Amino acid sequence: MADESTDAQVVEAVGLIDDFTPATPPVEVSIWWYVGPLIVAFVLVVVLWLMRGKIQAKYAKMTVPAPPDPAKNAREELAELRASMEGMAMREFIDRLSKIFRRYLEGHYKVRVTSQTTGEFLRAVAGNEDFEQLTRDKTQEFLETSDAAKFAHRTVPISTGTAFLDWVENFIKAVEVKPKKGAAK
Repeated sequence: MADESTDAQVVEAVGLIDDFTPATPPVEVSIWWYVGPLIVAFVLVVVLWLMRGKIQAKYAKMTVPAPPDPAKNAREELAELRASMEGMAMREFIDRLSKIFRRYLEGHYKVRVTSQTTGEFLRAVAGNEDFEQLTRDKTQEFLETSDAAKFAHRTVPISTGTAFLDWVENFIKAVEVKPKKGAAK
């Protein structure tokens, strides 16, 4: 009987030892499990790097502000000028009014008014259909008066300055309301 108990203990001991053996992995891990994602990531980075010009161009297009509206800018500047008219010398007032008007004309008609003399500008718009004779005459009068005040230091009466301010405001309103020639009706 002693032999039987020893055999039972040996069987139990062998069963415990079998439980401590390391488990074998179910699938063999290939090197491609590591290299494959690296290759895909590398290709993605190269493609994005090659497309960076197009991506930057599209981003730049999205962030470009809208082109300035010359009429809106002129109206805002004219409102500021009208508000500050009281304490301003008429020579300075006429000069600022002339600059606002010239910037408006340059923005709207695409004529380089700010870098031209009055005579050069008037010759440039002589054939322009958008400038009627009456408009050209009044524009000439205004620009020559402002040039005389600026360069010849002629005094301009307050009533003339106010009349010119009103004329510039009305001119901008009329031009913005008037349909452009060649536009679809």
